[in-house]
Amino acid sequence: GGMQTCLSLLEDDKNVIKAAACVSGVYDVTNSYNSREDMREMLARRIGGTPEECPEEYAKRSAVTFADRVNTPLILVHSTGDTQVPYTQAQAFASELASAGKAYELITRENAYHSLTSPAELLDIFNRLKAISN
Repeated sequence: GGMQTCLSLLEDDKNVIKAAACVSGVYDVTNSYNSREDMREMLARRIGGTPEECPEEYAKRSAVTFADRVNTPLILVHSTGDTQVPYTQAQAFASELASAGKAYELITRENAYHSLTSPAELLDIFNRLKAISN
């Protein structure tokens, strides 16, 4: 979801999307390939090879490489104990957004969840999105 959201934002030439949230997103596909042995075959098949064989394809799917082109305010939500996508991915993307002077908020959760866990948490994210989209 996070990767697709960021890729969609690059296509929003008319700035129709006023704010977006990414929950436990993959922001560096090469990192995912290297850290998740169980995903290597699927990534190589879908992308057309390994990161060594086609680095440009991995880069163009990795938000850390195009953070400077994201012009939509973002809310990144990530858990420090997420076992599917390491928290370091959110930290790296947030760092790139900060370096590019982009509007974002990183919400760090001290748990191991990969998704939002309650209606209250979902409502909080919606309210934050509404506040930054004005």
